[in-house]
Amino acid sequence: MAWISARTVVQSHSLYLLILAYFLLRAPQWIQSQNIVFILGEAMGMPKATHYDEPSALSAFVAVLCAVLAVNDLVATTTMPEEVESYYWSNQALVRVLAFFGFTAYLYVSKGTKGALGVEAGNVLKNDVMFTWAAVEMFTWFLVSSGSVSRIVLWWDEGKFPLE
Repeated sequence: MAWISARTVVQSHSLYLLILAYFLLRAPQWIQSQNIVFILGEAMGMPKATHYDEPSALSAFVAVLCAVLAVNDLVATTTMPEEVESYYWSNQALVRVLAFFGFTAYLYVSKGTKGALGVEAGNVLKNDVMFTWAAVEMFTWFLVSSGSVSRIVLWWDEGKFPLE
């Protein structure tokens, strides 16, 4: 039995996204000064983000996206019945793990390509803040999916496989 349920992980992840959205609106430089951003960015050789010095339209847009994702996940965890919840989160978590794994790998491997104006296209995304966000998302959804996978294995052993 797990110490922390998948529901608790998703709810705390929603709180994390709401806090991230607030700081993206009010003080994006605070996010860049966090230790986890520095440690992961330096360990993976990511360049420093230069466009988080002050609030901008880009940081406001990302804040709105984070807030929408947080509210969506929070509503899903609080209103969904338990019978449906396990199906929903097992599917959502696996898709999100794969998506964020792909995004994290893209950020790590990409070199950026020269565009029509001579500007490298991938450099806006390839920075320590985006890499840290993608890595935390991937790790969080891995925790949720591992709990869902263990539930499916238990159902299989009991003869109640959910896809039948």
